[in-house]
Amino acid sequence: MKKRVIVAYKFKVNIFSVEVIEKSSYGNILVYKKETSNTLFNLFNLDSFIKSTKKEIEKTIASKINDVVVIVQNSSDLSIHKKIILNKSSTSNLTELDIAKKLYQLEKANKQYLFDYSYIEQKQNENFINLSTLDWNKAKNIFNLFIKNDLNVLRIYDYDFLNNISLDYKKEKGVATLISFEDLCLKIEILKNNICIFKNELKMGIDFLIKLIADHLKISENQAKIELNLWTLNLHAGDSKEIEFLVKKYLFLVEKECSSFNMKLLENQNVKFSCLNSKIVSIFNKFDNQIIKLISFNKENIYLNEIISNEMLGIISLIDNNAQNTIKEMTITSELFVLDTYNLENKNYSFNYNK
Repeated sequence: MKKRVIVAYKFKVNIFSVEVIEKSSYGNILVYKKETSNTLFNLFNLDSFIKSTKKEIEKTIASKINDVVVIVQNSSDLSIHKKIILNKSSTSNLTELDIAKKLYQLEKANKQYLFDYSYIEQKQNENFINLSTLDWNKAKNIFNLFIKNDLNVLRIYDYDFLNNISLDYKKEKGVATLISFEDLCLKIEILKNNICIFKNELKMGIDFLIKLIADHLKISENQAKIELNLWTLNLHAGDSKEIEFLVKKYLFLVEKECSSFNMKLLENQNVKFSCLNSKIVSIFNKFDNQIIKLISFNKENIYLNEIISNEMLGIISLIDNNAQNTIKEMTITSELFVLDTYNLENKNYSFNYNK
């Protein structure tokens, strides 16, 4: 089975964190998020964090990860240097990749690591290039940390750059209904232009579904919970069709409640749905593409207990809009993040690291 999983490790001011999303047929699911303080850029602590979170991520997604994205926020520990240079005529006959390599070597000679560059519009027949760099030794330490943990850094991104991109991405979202499935309740939030205009809780959480199964099959709720777990793992044969029917019935009830609130509040405006809590993600995976037909959920961002960060939304925007970088090797695509549970040693090309 193939899945698209984006793993982003983030060096923010005084914080080192990781965020993981899975791009599915029905949206972007936040599946893992964790952070630790990093006030002194302590390499031992960073290594321990990467090692432990990698294990937790692989356990969560049931796949081995090989490739990650690194996001850097300008700070005293990791300073991002920006400068504009004139694109001299000596590079006019070079390919984009050759230009990138030449710029890379020039910055390396200055003890700077080039992780991004872009052209600025010509002015009076002169072509300028905007460079983004990190201190060479700091960048080398970052790459070595991930190499030590058998991880390949595909791209390094500027935190502010991704945040700016996410602003345009979020403007397109209009109205969204965010649904959180918890044990006891179903939380519904309706947002318009990213502002919450309605919030409500219903006693229709996971326990409601378990009770529905228990009453229908005339078994205890503990047994119903076991039956539901077995069904989500495709390990249940006896009452599979009945459990699937009950799950669909439950989801239709959820859809009915959400639609009711939206119709009243938004007067038939086009509503885009998002969900879910991690406890029910496996249930939705059972239906895959059918979930769109099942409950009118559009292909929006799916939220878990926390909202996907702006910087991750920036990465999603680059992928979804097929944003082309100056050279092909620096362009980010969803294909770079395909994981195959039956082929765990697949490796991708990384532009970033040349010793």
